[in-house]
Amino acid sequence: MGFAYVNLGHEVNLEAFTITESPFKRLELGYGWDRLGLGDLPQVLGIPADEVQLHNFNARFQILKEGEFDQKWIPALTAGVHYKYNDGISEVNREVGGALANVAHIPNHDGVDYTLYARNCSHNCRDRCCSNLADARLRASGKAWAGSPTITTSFLKATWWCLSPAISRWRRNTNNNRATTRRLANVVRKEGDWWTIDAAYVVNNHLTLAAGYGHFGNVLNHAANGVWGITTKWEF
Repeated sequence: MGFAYVNLGHEVNLEAFTITESPFKRLELGYGWDRLGLGDLPQVLGIPADEVQLHNFNARFQILKEGEFDQKWIPALTAGVHYKYNDGISEVNREVGGALANVAHIPNHDGVDYTLYARNCSHNCRDRCCSNLADARLRASGKAWAGSPTITTSFLKATWWCLSPAISRWRRNTNNNRATTRRLANVVRKEGDWWTIDAAYVVNNHLTLAAGYGHFGNVLNHAANGVWGITTKWEF
């Protein structure tokens, strides 16, 4: 089980709760609930809705285990499918006169993402941080702020500490997003590339705490740079 809080500034904040379970060794099923507070955007647009909520239903299958076939170089390879339902975007669309749907065609309240993860560690990472970790992630998504590949590395780690930068190498901003920006009088700004850096502390075999700093560019109607967030995870 995990919980995260991210302060994006201007009263825009994100809370996330996740729970995952592995009924079989190679299969993981999970549910995630996200709440995004819209800050002062409702006042700017003159709408009453002040938040949107996202429900995530996730399934991941481990195709390869790390070091499988007695080959240490083989990474753990995991494929995932993620169904998302946005509870609130339809209401926002109605309140802006259908601009999101009629002009941009992006307010679909649900969608599916596909992910592929590769991970290799030179030491046993089951309970503690690895001393040498390579982690690559790819996500196929048509949604804003979630549809770019990311590459992460971990370094400078003691036995119980991890320091991990995560860099979004690129983002493809669709014409639909730009159309929405024009329709809403440039209130909702064009998204851009972002990067984060995180530090985690493994308290024990059950509890992990982490804090992070991020540079997210434009989020809604404000720049979200100098962002901070905290997460906690409990395993049992």
